[in-house]
Amino acid sequence: MNGITRIVMNSFDHPITPSERPAVDGNFFNNIGAYKKLRGIVYGQLDPTSVHNSIITDLYLALCNRNGMIEYLMDFYSLKPINQSRGNHKIFFEVNNRGQKLFNKFAQVLGGNKPTTANDVKQAYTIVWSGWNPSITSTGDPNLLRIYLPIAKNIDSTSITDPVYQYIVFDNPTSTSYMNSYDTNSIDTRTGFAATRYFVSFLRSKRYDNPLAEDITRVISWNLSQPARYMNDFLWLGFNQDTQEKQVFDGIFNWIGAGNGIGLNYRFAQLKRTECNRQNHLYPEATFPFTYTILHDPLTGKIDGRNARSGSLMHSNLRDNDPSDLSSVRYYLISGTRHSDPSQPNTREICQQFGRTIDPNPILRALFVALDQ
Repeated sequence: MNGITRIVMNSFDHPITPSERPAVDGNFFNNIGAYKKLRGIVYGQLDPTSVHNSIITDLYLALCNRNGMIEYLMDFYSLKPINQSRGNHKIFFEVNNRGQKLFNKFAQVLGGNKPTTANDVKQAYTIVWSGWNPSITSTGDPNLLRIYLPIAKNIDSTSITDPVYQYIVFDNPTSTSYMNSYDTNSIDTRTGFAATRYFVSFLRSKRYDNPLAEDITRVISWNLSQPARYMNDFLWLGFNQDTQEKQVFDGIFNWIGAGNGIGLNYRFAQLKRTECNRQNHLYPEATFPFTYTILHDPLTGKIDGRNARSGSLMHSNLRDNDPSDLSSVRYYLISGTRHSDPSQPNTREICQQFGRTIDPNPILRALFVALDQ
């Protein structure tokens, strides 16, 4: 079977008791009732010969099981109304940022990577997270979300070796550099896109083992920074259509992602890299296409767009002109905000001038509801 094979609540890898426990303090919100927390491991597999997976780099080199399928597993975490009939039957799907949940900042709730209290779940969404990044650094936090992927090897079973690009910056006048060693094995990171597609499609299904079976009518993703870049490529590479030709996400809300991609669909992908003014130049992040509209790249001659398969700022083309807008896309500028959390009043932090204190989240929450409606 191509897709999700089973879900295990509170697997041996991540013990917690019980598997479905009351969340958000067991409080009641309007007529919704209390929420409960689901946590566990999703097991899946994909067919390397399927046309729906053909765009995944090196997939034919990943280890297959005896049925010719590529297996993977990933963490998942969900908050849902105990009485699903009282929910709004929609999923707020947050693509995690380096394994972390950022919903607490968006909704101004407590709990961080382990949401347990909430002040703003009155909209009655079911909230879902799942792993997609295999390179999450182990910090001892069991609530980080990862995906566990096969190793890609050459057809003769030898390790894949190729040159890799490293960008090293020394901040001090003198520095000590230590010799590093690199694993010759290439984790098949590109599987993350397919895993997200299969999982969301599964949650929309009527399968008996789906914890949300016959409840979900709409799925909207919320993405901050790195996850916004992830969803840019997810859409562009055609993963928003499942193997039954059905749409996966009904809406995508990207905040602080601009026109950049994630650089996931490459051999030896380095997912932690983010291009800055002095670091990580030339990694496949700020690469064509940059907009949802179809553009011509004068450098390579390519014609493409993020929506071709359904930063540079997402509303300018490669000749510094405004392209025509798509009716399915909305752009918003919230002036005076930062990439990260607002500064404390009258503080400069590392800057010469005072930091910006504007919190965009109240506006973002309103825009998310507007997108849904």
